[in-house]
Amino acid sequence: MLKHCFKIAVFGFLLAACSLCLLAQVNVYTWHNDNARTGQNLREGILASGNVKSATFGLLFQFPVDGKVDAQPLYVSALTINGHPRNVIFAATEHDTVYAFDADNGTQYWKVSMLRSGETPSDDRGCGQVTPEIGVTATPLISPTAGAHGTIYVVAMSKGSGNYYQRIHALDMTTGAEQFGGPVAVQASYPGSGDNSHNGRVIFDPKQYKERPGLLLVNGI
Repeated sequence: MLKHCFKIAVFGFLLAACSLCLLAQVNVYTWHNDNARTGQNLREGILASGNVKSATFGLLFQFPVDGKVDAQPLYVSALTINGHPRNVIFAATEHDTVYAFDADNGTQYWKVSMLRSGETPSDDRGCGQVTPEIGVTATPLISPTAGAHGTIYVVAMSKGSGNYYQRIHALDMTTGAEQFGGPVAVQASYPGSGDNSHNGRVIFDPKQYKERPGLLLVNGI
């Protein structure tokens, strides 16, 4: 475990009871909002120059988490959890943990480790950009129609018994439960004679790479 926890700060309107909380806010399912990675929010219906002021807009609360958060947190509005619509923030850490928090009051709905028994997050493999450990670096992806309640896809790196692993997880958005018989180990090969090649093919070596770009969903893939 890391000696110190990290925190995710949430900014918003400083209201004890927010009548705007469950309006149709813009969902963030992927890195930078859309498949073109523009970062645009073209349907903002609440924030405006007239109401974003120091008296009514600022830090609401912080979520404690167990590692660094390099992946962009994602957001889903009006997700039904325990029979009630909730606005939910999903966050993943380099300690291989995924969290679901209430975006309006900070309640933690679930927390799931991507590690199997006997495993830890990967060491930094000499990479000073992601240190001291590598777990979930890439921004996950949400598919609201996959599975019974929507799915968040996550790539996690870990190590155990001298081996390194990279796996794709598919988590139920409402519970964090693994779906579709997962997780699935990342495997690949390509014709070539470079590092880690065998019989004319270069084999993906999970200890030599980390999933850095955000996951992307195109035509259901």
